[in-house]
Amino acid sequence: MKARRLASARLGAILLAALFSAAISVPANAAVNVEFTDFRGAWASATSYGAGAVVTFNGASYICLVGNKGITPNSNVTDWAILDAPGLPGATGATGPQGPAGPAGAKGATGATGATGPQGPAGPAGAKGATGAAGPAGPQGPAGPVGPSGSAGPIGPAGATGATGATGPAGPQGATGATGATGATGPAGAQGPAGTGCAATPQPSQVALLQWWNCIVPVGRQPVGIAFDGAHIWVANTNGATVTELDTAGNVLGTFGVGPSPLGVTFDGAHLWVTHQPSNNVTELDTAGNVLGTFGVGTTPDFIAFDGTHLWVTNQGSNNVTELDTAGNVVGTFPVGTTPVGIAFDGAHLWVVNLGSNNVTELDTAGNVVGTFGGVGSSPWGIAFDGAHMWVTNSQSNNVTELDTAGNVLGTFGVGTNPFAIAFDGTHIWVVNGTSNNVTKLDTAGNVVGTFAVGNGPYQIAFDGTHMWVTNEADSTVERL
Repeated sequence: MKARRLASARLGAILLAALFSAAISVPANAAVNVEFTDFRGAWASATSYGAGAVVTFNGASYICLVGNKGITPNSNVTDWAILDAPGLPGATGATGPQGPAGPAGAKGATGATGATGPQGPAGPAGAKGATGAAGPAGPQGPAGPVGPSGSAGPIGPAGATGATGATGPAGPQGATGATGATGATGPAGAQGPAGTGCAATPQPSQVALLQWWNCIVPVGRQPVGIAFDGAHIWVANTNGATVTELDTAGNVLGTFGVGPSPLGVTFDGAHLWVTHQPSNNVTELDTAGNVLGTFGVGTTPDFIAFDGTHLWVTNQGSNNVTELDTAGNVVGTFPVGTTPVGIAFDGAHLWVVNLGSNNVTELDTAGNVVGTFGGVGSSPWGIAFDGAHMWVTNSQSNNVTELDTAGNVLGTFGVGTNPFAIAFDGTHIWVVNGTSNNVTKLDTAGNVVGTFAVGNGPYQIAFDGTHMWVTNEADSTVERL
């Protein structure tokens, strides 16, 4: 009875094994070797197995008949059934024909995007597109500054001469009239003005005014600047846009056009240089009066000096001085005080008188400020060097200040009214007094040696090696002392 029941259980186990093709294969636990009730030994396992699970132990296989069963010594055939031990594997059968391909599976999810590959070479340029419509015109920009006037173009060729018209017939000759009576002799005309030049014999009017030493020569309108070139005197006529050349006898040798409102004049050993205030430039002339060039400087240029190599121009309106080489090139522009006017060279440094700031600036020949010195009077104007010291005219305090070359004040000395220009003759200092219409002569100790009347509105002074020459702006004359 028991054997039949076992055979039925085996058959059922085989069927269950076939039904549970997904049976779980559990490895044998060789550590358990107690007897298993009704089977070939005992095996204890706390794991719960589902129905159809197959467990192998000691070469025999057992299948779980009821789900959720563990293996204990009390397990029996109602829970587990034994399977035949596996035989040797049989020979592999021939490979059957390949079955038909199954239907395509559903498309899988798109994988993540791969990294971007390197950029390929540029393709050929496409054809040029059509030109777009013109955009609206932008607003007009501000007008640029007016450029300098260009030089005058060459004079065009003369036009062809027109054809000569036909000569008209000669008219008949008239009869000769009777000779008229001789008229009475007219009165003698007034004596003409004295010629230019200085007469060897003083004129009576000069003797009466104690001016017999003077030689007065008419020049252009409102003469101001004056310079000596070693042979001749050159005068800048501010209201005539000309310069006048005189010999040392007072004869006018020529009058030459320059720029507007010429003011300061100096000589560089070869050429004359003239400043022009309204046009902010200087004109270079040769000693024949030919204009060699015109060169820009600062604003409202006033006076000019030569240091043996370069020209130095004071610019009233821009508070600086401009240095030029003798070709007219600007070497540099250097700041000084307020409203610079007079300028002089002491053999090493330039000295500039600053009318607006009541001081004097000393520069080296590279344009560096060596010092700025006060201690002069009110509204200083002109300056001269006597070989050792600087002398400055003070136009509003009616005196002159003497400075040493370190800028120290050595003395202040009274002169005439509104002293402007000043010059040194190798022995004495000469000061032009613009309102009192005279010239004061001082020795180098500051003592007044003499005062000499001149014309109206004396302005500048120059020395020709023998005489002093003064420009009289209001009289349009030059006077030799």
